[in-house]
Amino acid sequence: MKTFAHIGATTLALTLAGCGAAVESPRETIDEPPAAEPTEARLYRWLTGRYDSSKQSTTDRSYYAINLTMCPVDALEYGARTLYVEQAMAGRAPYRQRLYVVEAAADDRTQAVSRVFEFNQPDAMIGFCKGQTSKLPAGVVAEEKQGCHVTLTWNADSATFTGGTTGQGCASSLNDASYAASEVTLGADRLVSWDRGFDDKGKQVWGATKGGYVFDRLSEAVLP
Repeated sequence: MKTFAHIGATTLALTLAGCGAAVESPRETIDEPPAAEPTEARLYRWLTGRYDSSKQSTTDRSYYAINLTMCPVDALEYGARTLYVEQAMAGRAPYRQRLYVVEAAADDRTQAVSRVFEFNQPDAMIGFCKGQTSKLPAGVVAEEKQGCHVTLTWNADSATFTGGTTGQGCASSLNDASYAASEVTLGADRLVSWDRGFDDKGKQVWGATKGGYVFDRLSEAVLP
């Protein structure tokens, strides 16, 4: 009995010692999950690239073949995420040049805003995306088109951004229009943009009538 008791005590002591050693051993480091990409950062990344609507124009002659290019601009005075935007019919000079400033929306979990600016010297910006610098040329400034900002919502299930302008606040005088409206859907490999102008009675006076222009991404498709 004494021997048994001695063995039992010794075993218990070793067991407790073992438990103590396990507690005192270094704990494994568990990496934190990567932070989710901010919605405005994803929108900025997805907009950047080269697009064209030539495929759509071959199947429906009411649509033109248009080249669309969006590239980063180093212009912190406007915002941290800025893009130069140039649209031109194939083989022609640009007919639209803008500066987009991409920012977080009020609901920054799923939405982002693209504010729209016009240049005082648009001709000085032609071909900017092919240049060797990302800075605006000397003397070139941009003024915001009030009411023309586009709010886009990220849908994780469809992996798309959708949205547009709000109300009638984006003024336009083209073809006697009173205001302009834009609807946008942006996916990994294409951008659909439907820009239209309306008079003060709500009648459409410019823009495509069947639906938006379908711009296929020429650069590599982006990842969610």
